[in-house]
Amino acid sequence: MKQKQLILYSLALLIVVLMSHSACKKIPFDHRDKYLGDWTFDVHYHSFTMNEGVLYNYSETHNGKIEYGKEKSKILIKYAVDKSIELIIDEDGILSGFPTHYCSGSFKDKKKLDLYLRWGGLGGGTTHSMTAVKK
Repeated sequence: MKQKQLILYSLALLIVVLMSHSACKKIPFDHRDKYLGDWTFDVHYHSFTMNEGVLYNYSETHNGKIEYGKEKSKILIKYAVDKSIELIIDEDGILSGFPTHYCSGSFKDKKKLDLYLRWGGLGGGTTHSMTAVKK
């Protein structure tokens, strides 16, 4: 009788171990995770035209966020209440997919971002130049 109980106990233990092991799925690492969260953005806004000169030139500090983008390779950077940009980020943290060839940006580490956005051409343009620090 004891041998039968030992076999049943061993079998039950084996089933529990196998079930618990199969229930633990590994969550794949997403290289964007370390950049997500709340950030403080110090943004300098500048706009000019050749005919009118400087239209505006000022700086503001905003509480913003970095979130997942619409695709697995993208992040959404919300740097002001009504201003955001979605960029491609590779596994090394290199940013690409900027809206114009004038733009650039990089993560200095997982807690600091420098970003330069510019739209326009030779006759004028608008820039948003910023440094951000993760909270």
